[in-house]
Amino acid sequence: MNQEEEAKVQKGVFYYIRAGEIDKAIVFLYESGHIAKAAMMSGYQYTEKVLIDPNDETGPFEAQMEKDFELTSNLPDASSPQTGKQDFEVSGNSERDMWKHIAFSVCETNGLTKYERGSLGALCGHRQSMLDVAGSWEDRVS
Repeated sequence: MNQEEEAKVQKGVFYYIRAGEIDKAIVFLYESGHIAKAAMMSGYQYTEKVLIDPNDETGPFEAQMEKDFELTSNLPDASSPQTGKQDFEVSGNSERDMWKHIAFSVCETNGLTKYERGSLGALCGHRQSMLDVAGSWEDRVS
């Protein structure tokens, strides 16, 4: 992939994140061949428990997507009495605090392009990296 295509991918990821479509940005990175960057970006997710419906054919990940990421972190840690299996699945990044600290530090270095820093900064809360890619006053205000 040449530098021009790389820049288009990074701009696309930033604009997905800017539009609030973080999961689409991660999928876009993955499909563009940037698997490590997609894994790095997915570290933003909070840890949560997702209920597993034993009658659901789609599986727990698809069931979670259908519920529009409804938070279920206050569920009891109970197992099904008949099978002894857990009624929920844990998803997200259990080490999110460490990820956020490292991502914040990476945003302060010059090792990434400005759009990569802006995308990562939007997920970890590094404001200056987001302002560096803001093109208009509307971008800076929102």
